[in-house]
Amino acid sequence: MDVRHGVAAPAALADLDVEALALVVSADALDPALAPALRSLLDDAIATGDLALAKGKSLYLFRPAGVRAGRVSVAVATDESPKAFRAALATALAALKTSGARSIAVGRADARPFGDRHAEAAVLAVADAAY
Repeated sequence: MDVRHGVAAPAALADLDVEALALVVSADALDPALAPALRSLLDDAIATGDLALAKGKSLYLFRPAGVRAGRVSVAVATDESPKAFRAALATALAALKTSGARSIAVGRADARPFGDRHAEAAVLAVADAAY
């Protein structure tokens, strides 16, 4: 398994050179700095009822317009805890597991704080998904 680490601003998530994007969003708000293409897709999905900002909800997008990744999997975290982040990321990754994607980026679509415990939760979720 080849693992690379990188950091990207929310505004750059739509331009990442990966085959899939696993995106975690909070149940209360999207990040105003989120890439416009992703922001538009999520706003539309929420407005039409395709994505509810509630526990356990998720959305899979194939070849979304304006996004470099061919697949985007979005999952909702119920609060800002590392536990909720890990659960949401696991949900997003599960939707991508059989997609055939060889490169996956992990991102957040909210402006909540991201600390070392969240980073640890992300590593554990990715490790579980890769098993």
